[in-house]
Amino acid sequence: MSELIIQADQSLILNGDFLEGTRGWTKIGSAVGTVEDEYVTGERITLLHLAEESWVSQEFDVPKKPADQAQYRLSFECETIHEQSGWLRIFNGKQLIDEIELIPKPDRNLEQDLARLAAGQPLIFDPDPYVQTLSALFEAGDKLRIEIRSPPNEENDNYSKVRIARIDLQLYLDKLKLKTVKLDKQVLGEGGTLYLCMGATDSDSHDLTFEPEPGNAWENTEASLMLVDNPQKAIGVMPGPEIDQLLTEHWLLHAPVVPGKDCYPLTVNLHSRYNAEPFTIDASLGHHRLKFRERLDAAYYPILKHGQSVRLGVQVASYYTNQSFAGLTVNWSTAEHVFSASVSDEHGWAYCDFQPETAGDAHIVASVTSRYYASGVYTESFTVRVLETDPWDELLAVVDGQETAWDSQGYPNRDSRHDVQVRLPADGSLLGTRLSLHWSGDDHGQLGVDISPELESAVPVTERDMVWTLASGGDLDGKFTLSLVCSDLLLPSPGRPMSLARNRVRIGEVHEANKCPVVDEQESVLLRLQVLHETAFGDGDPVRNASVEWHTPQGVITAWSGDGGWASVLYTPIEAGNLKVTAHVKAHSESVPITRPFDVRALASSPWKTEVEILLDGEIVKRNTLGVVCRRGHSHTLIVKPVEESSWLDKNISLHWRGDDPGIGLQLSEPGVGKPLSKEGVQWTLSSAAVSSISSLFELELHLESVEVVRELSGRLLSAQLSTEFSFLLDQIRAEPDEQALYPCLGATHSFNVMPGALSPLVGLQAVLTRSDAPIDALGAPVVSTLDTSETLTDGGAIWTLDFSASEQPARFELVVALPELDFVAPAKPMVLAHNKVRIHAVREAAVDPVVATAGSTAPAWLWVQVYSHFTQRPVEQVPVNWWDGVNSPTTWTDSEGWSGFGFRPLAGGTHSVIALVDSYFDGNEDSRMVTVNALETDPWAGLMVSFDGKREQPWGERTYFPRHNGQHRIDLKVPSDSDLLNYGLALGMTGAGPGELGMRFDEPKLGEFRRFNEEEKLTFNYYSVGNAKNGSFGLCFASERLASLSPVNAMSLGEGAQVVKIAERSRISQTLLWGEAVSEQITIVSVISGRPMAGVIVTWFSPDLGEVTTTTNYYGVARVRFVPTTPGAFELTATVGEALHSESIAIPLYLNQPRQILSLTSPKPGGHLGERVSATVNVVSALTSEPLEGVEVQWEYPTLNLAPTTTDVDGNARIEFRMPGLRRGWLDAYVPGGYSGWEFKTLEFELVPTNV
Repeated sequence: MSELIIQADQSLILNGDFLEGTRGWTKIGSAVGTVEDEYVTGERITLLHLAEESWVSQEFDVPKKPADQAQYRLSFECETIHEQSGWLRIFNGKQLIDEIELIPKPDRNLEQDLARLAAGQPLIFDPDPYVQTLSALFEAGDKLRIEIRSPPNEENDNYSKVRIARIDLQLYLDKLKLKTVKLDKQVLGEGGTLYLCMGATDSDSHDLTFEPEPGNAWENTEASLMLVDNPQKAIGVMPGPEIDQLLTEHWLLHAPVVPGKDCYPLTVNLHSRYNAEPFTIDASLGHHRLKFRERLDAAYYPILKHGQSVRLGVQVASYYTNQSFAGLTVNWSTAEHVFSASVSDEHGWAYCDFQPETAGDAHIVASVTSRYYASGVYTESFTVRVLETDPWDELLAVVDGQETAWDSQGYPNRDSRHDVQVRLPADGSLLGTRLSLHWSGDDHGQLGVDISPELESAVPVTERDMVWTLASGGDLDGKFTLSLVCSDLLLPSPGRPMSLARNRVRIGEVHEANKCPVVDEQESVLLRLQVLHETAFGDGDPVRNASVEWHTPQGVITAWSGDGGWASVLYTPIEAGNLKVTAHVKAHSESVPITRPFDVRALASSPWKTEVEILLDGEIVKRNTLGVVCRRGHSHTLIVKPVEESSWLDKNISLHWRGDDPGIGLQLSEPGVGKPLSKEGVQWTLSSAAVSSISSLFELELHLESVEVVRELSGRLLSAQLSTEFSFLLDQIRAEPDEQALYPCLGATHSFNVMPGALSPLVGLQAVLTRSDAPIDALGAPVVSTLDTSETLTDGGAIWTLDFSASEQPARFELVVALPELDFVAPAKPMVLAHNKVRIHAVREAAVDPVVATAGSTAPAWLWVQVYSHFTQRPVEQVPVNWWDGVNSPTTWTDSEGWSGFGFRPLAGGTHSVIALVDSYFDGNEDSRMVTVNALETDPWAGLMVSFDGKREQPWGERTYFPRHNGQHRIDLKVPSDSDLLNYGLALGMTGAGPGELGMRFDEPKLGEFRRFNEEEKLTFNYYSVGNAKNGSFGLCFASERLASLSPVNAMSLGEGAQVVKIAERSRISQTLLWGEAVSEQITIVSVISGRPMAGVIVTWFSPDLGEVTTTTNYYGVARVRFVPTTPGAFELTATVGEALHSESIAIPLYLNQPRQILSLTSPKPGGHLGERVSATVNVVSALTSEPLEGVEVQWEYPTLNLAPTTTDVDGNARIEFRMPGLRRGWLDAYVPGGYSGWEFKTLEFELVPTNV
């Protein structure tokens, strides 16, 4: 009912059917002009009558040179009622190229014809058909002329004439053969399917051109393009099928997204302007042009040595709509073969794990079938750099200008700057990448180490050597590991172990041998030196734990420096003489030692051994172990007795300091005063004040008259409270020997050191470590140094190793230290074994921006930290985490994964800092992290405005909307320019009945898929199309990436669509039609709710001549109807949409004029002198009733004159006046539209009367 007008089979002769009279024809002769309607086999046609040697002609252009593929074929119908023949001739300029004799009809009955004319009836038209192929005597672009001539009539012969109709000159072309079809930039071959793409609209509309094969008949000719089975008439074509153009010119195809199917088959037809078989191209509308919306490039260089693979990925989507597609196969190939195929997931992502086989740059192509392209696939290339070997294998550290293995031990010096100089592989494999330095082990903050560039910050690699600087404080020793992470390698480098200590040392004070040891008495000599820290600023503090190797004649004795930096050795020589002991001081095991020799004079024996006894407070002095033990604040008696039969009886004996008075507050009675050695012995008093004396070793000498050899006595001045003479060290944690607990750690191996004070008098004594309760093996933690056996105290202490690396459960126990030679047992030291050294391993900042509580939102912003054990490197459960938000300080406990969370509810807008703290009982260290939270003063959802399907904006959630079945709906969001929703993703959610239940389909973005709310402050968020499953209620809400709360729910009610459609146009102006003119009407159906066009809606049309017919709205909501009415007068065409209870109609007023007929054209004087005013009158009547027609416009033509139209009066007469021009003969033509066959035409000859001279 609404067929498209196609410009095809166009005749080269203008008005060859004479429906417009003789317009376009040049008329010569006195008997030109009768154009009449006749019936031929029941069909009304228009005839041209020529008589009395009159003729008509017309010039026309020819588009192509005649050839086998392009022929010009002239056809017409003619009846010659005459005794002579008429002629139709074709001229090229003056050259006659074709002529056709119009032979008289031999069997015409003259008497019957005259009788019909006398009765006012037309002659019966009984034509002969003529068909003539034109001769090939012209070129393309020539202007030809057709002439039709009648033979002369006898005098008073008004009967003989030539009657001719339906003159048609067609250019017949062979079939079109195309060289190429070009869709946008894709050059396609002939015979393939044309793949059009949904979403190719506006500036992205398809551009379609055609190139015929060279020499093809269609070359350089015009054609029109039409789509057959155009889905919902959605695809718009510019220019339309009513316009011809060269094939090589451009057609634009506007292809929106048509819901319902993924793909629609259709046909593209090319119609030549001339006479040729239409050219048909199969086409398809769908998402045929794909792209990779996003891609996952290789995150690193895979290394062949390690057999590494690397993941690549693409997200398959429509080029035009960005919609992603699931279930599509992506092939992954190299130049050699396809090595993998993967199917896109629900988000359109397809992945492959590329396993290289050779080193170098690997080129991988990802391809997906995309029929839009001439190749049939869309491809993108990936370049993956593959390494043969691991660059970390050639990684070096440069220390003091010397290359060393990267994984060798490093020794940064406390209180100094240490350069970590990295030398990368010489092959440049890491140039252009980015490196970052990573730290594990003891916390750098606790150690007081600053790192530049910062840890874990990526530094571009521009040269082979790179440097990080560690600026160390002087707080603690520490062990840690440095590793490098490369932006383009999968694995980090091996670790470089680092031992932070006072790693540059020198020797300070030296205490030479304290005596000349007597060999046969197994006497030991004490040698001491002090180790000092060497820094860039000079000498630093004493160094504890430096290695001192004492090289003696009997071998090497290793000791460690202790408090005050002192290190000592008790050397027991086995031979007499002048001996040499050399101390080798090393800050660490790999450092170059600093040496210091000591001289030792050993005596083979001493006469004192057999001549006297030495007693202190009545007890024999153990010279080679305890010596003279004195207590501070006490007085002691030293007695020397001769043995029986001693030869030294009565000789003078005296007591001396060995050297100077040591100044430790110990007083000797009568020092240096000789006394006779009586049989009862000689005594001296050794006394000290508790407050002013100093715990220390001291050296005494006994001198005997006439005996050269002195007796050397070593002594110890000790505190009465022995527990003050030493402390405990658990690793570096110092503790007093009291009941305050120490906190060893599960998973750790600790050293437990009984550490005497600097220059302690306890050196050389034995210490014993025991447990006061169950065996320590019950903890799965053996003590390396065996319990209940003694260890000799040196200046570096007595050390036991506590190995809890296998322990998994917390426990409590006590350690007891005893000094058996002094009959001393220290108080039991409580030990609490647990995860006592922890750190914050990871932080999860607030995923949302909370709204202040006063704004009505109670949803907090959750902050999380994960706590790890320092030693096990695993999460720790039930660790208290203290939070501080500036107002409150709650404590939360970690879960089984080590996570502890805090729900922060701000009381004011703006930026807030929240601190999380964890304490380590082991060393009292506090690890903290500060998290910044942005609090919102007001709830951003309050400013969210929605326009549903283009309607007036409303606050979101306040109004119920009514989507309909088979509808497409749109949600437009808008927020103020300062809204906190801007620049973050927004996702649509659904509550209540689900999309499957209601038959709903959400297009891109899908439910739950975030889309950025951009700075334009508007977001056309979602389309959804509704099937016809069932009615139901549901709700829509939004989630923002930065808000804890969802938006309010906006209620929706899904129902039938018929009751919510309407006709967009509500009024029409009455339209008047000429007879034979078609009614061509259309209406647009839109949704009452959204105002959007509704496709697929049935529209019922009715009028008396049409009857009742139905059409369906297209994609744009348009329904069309076309018909030719046959009943003159006023009538209505009604269009109805909807069901009986919910229908809507529109009545279109129309008026059909009576068919018109020119009854006569007369003139009172058909001629006159030059310039004389003459007139003519035409009478127009109804062809049905013969009644005169008033108000009919008559158009006039006369050679050389421009005559204005006139209008018929009540009698059907229209009069024209004009002045005679300077033509001898002329024909006045009167035209009236709206006759049975179109234009009614009459002509009247006027003759110029010569002026008498």
